[in-house]
Amino acid sequence: MDRLKRKAVLFFWILFVVSVSSYAQQPDSLLLDSLRVEGKVLVKTLSSDLFWGRGYVNRGDSIAADYILSEFDSARLDTVYAHTYTHNVNVFPDTVELAINGQPLRAGVSFLVEPWSPSIKGDFEVQYISIQDFLDDSVWGGKIRDAKDKAIVIDKKEMEGLDPEEIKKLKDIFDYLRFHEDNPAKLTIFLTDEKLTWSVSQKVMGKPTIVLKTNLTGDKLKKVSVHINAELIQNYEARNIVSQFNSAKSDSLIVFTAHYDHLGMMGLDAFFPGANDNASGTSMLISMARRLGMISRDSLDYSVAFIAFGGEELGLVGSKNFVKDSVLDIGKIKLLVNLDIVGTGSEGITIVNANKNTEVVNLITELNDQYGYFDSIQMRGEACNSDHCIFNKKGVPSIYIYTRGGVKAYHDVDDKAETLTLDKYSELVLMLMQLIEMP
Repeated sequence: MDRLKRKAVLFFWILFVVSVSSYAQQPDSLLLDSLRVEGKVLVKTLSSDLFWGRGYVNRGDSIAADYILSEFDSARLDTVYAHTYTHNVNVFPDTVELAINGQPLRAGVSFLVEPWSPSIKGDFEVQYISIQDFLDDSVWGGKIRDAKDKAIVIDKKEMEGLDPEEIKKLKDIFDYLRFHEDNPAKLTIFLTDEKLTWSVSQKVMGKPTIVLKTNLTGDKLKKVSVHINAELIQNYEARNIVSQFNSAKSDSLIVFTAHYDHLGMMGLDAFFPGANDNASGTSMLISMARRLGMISRDSLDYSVAFIAFGGEELGLVGSKNFVKDSVLDIGKIKLLVNLDIVGTGSEGITIVNANKNTEVVNLITELNDQYGYFDSIQMRGEACNSDHCIFNKKGVPSIYIYTRGGVKAYHDVDDKAETLTLDKYSELVLMLMQLIEMP
């Protein structure tokens, strides 16, 4: 970076500190623009293919952890360290191929392999079973037996208009097909016209399952060719990354968290960037950490910690291990703010656990009333839908903030940096920095 650029960055940092310390005026547009540009650079970096989707193929999560560790270290706070833990994970490191009636299909766009699926390779005849067949107790058992060594095809588009009891019955049968080894079929393919949404799994279970997005009806599928290579990695080593800035007055903590892991790769072609989920929240931690050192520690009533968790998409594994291993004394945490999916904001923000944390919610509302950061702040009750949950269960005052509006991409190949607006990235960073300085 040349001298002019360094001066510009320093100018923006000083402008930021003046803004968050004075509470005297509306945030400067130059400040907001500069923060948003910074956020876009960070999100673009974290969601680039250099990080392999921050999942477990090619240790993408570990590459991301190294990057975050370096960024926290560059912020020149007091302590930066990694907390290591292990978990199992099922991955699809290379071949994921599917052809229907001889036509190859595109992984991640036309189909997904359910994350618990084992490996499979071969050409299979199709046994189409209609939804009405499954609802007839005199029919569906025989249909499944007839599917021995075939691919069962189920058209979920046929489920429209079913009542709750029928849907529950189908779920039980479908779970049998997915998860039980005594299912005589070789694999199951579900047809859908809905958005494809993927996840990750710590286990391998049952028979291979594929979700195929298509306008075809089940009776039109005649032949399936599939080659899927799955690998269960046991005791995979993962990390949480922690940075802390110590107040001169107190060792009580305000903690900001975000998970940095995402879904990674499904084979060599299906790349899940995870820009909104959750490169956005991770970038926000870095933006805040970069600026915290510009604030006098004498002015802070509480110390501040930033934690970037791994393993959230696997079931909050990183935060569970963090609390289990007593990495921090959670009794010292005055407030934990979790940031997950914060890359939009045109419709406002939502605060989860608001009903249990009225004091901080009132502070946030007052700041928004004064500065007009968000058009709307909605309140939700308790929900165990991100890393705050583990701390909330231990009695730590914890809220979870996410933004609303804009792109709807989620757990798919379209959650990209180039389509993420970061409408209220700057405003949320600024508000949280103000929250740090409030008594």
